[in-house]
Amino acid sequence: MKTYILLLWISLAVFTSVSAQPFKPHVRAYAGMGLFPTYLKDHSKMKFIPLTAGVDCHLSRHFSLGLSAAHSVTESGLQQFRPGFQAQWDNHFTVVALRFSGQSRMLAERWQVYGGMLAGLTMTRIAMIEGEVEKLREERGIDQQAVNPLYTAFLGARYDFNPRVGGYLELGLGASVLTMGASMRIGKLPKRR
Repeated sequence: MKTYILLLWISLAVFTSVSAQPFKPHVRAYAGMGLFPTYLKDHSKMKFIPLTAGVDCHLSRHFSLGLSAAHSVTESGLQQFRPGFQAQWDNHFTVVALRFSGQSRMLAERWQVYGGMLAGLTMTRIAMIEGEVEKLREERGIDQQAVNPLYTAFLGARYDFNPRVGGYLELGLGASVLTMGASMRIGKLPKRR
């Protein structure tokens, strides 16, 4: 499935019409907040809103490589596992990842649709509110601390308010399922023809 998404975005980039503005490689920094934490299935509530920050190096008009980091803290609902054992915990969740994305401006000059792949590491730290972490590991396979690989895809849209500043909305699996934020282009702007 991830391969199909990547191929779709590469195809869109190839067939996109060429903009009147010349392209100049640049860096775009972004920061956002998550609207829904990744751990919704645990009936969790946010204790620390998922925050994301990163940079994308736009190497061509349609492709970029980047680095992103995200962090969230969620509190699980009270889970009943078997008679006599219930547990509740805080999950401190951090993601550090490399991003590859394809962009397209097929909708309009100020709108950019993008998508791609994300590969990195997740770091989880569990703090028990109720129950014992050893029993939680037996019941759910949850370790108190864990580092795991992450491979996922993302899809987003950005609106440029001006040549430097934009706002974005992104769907993907990291610290949040849906992220909203702002981005800023760093460096010189290309000269208009």
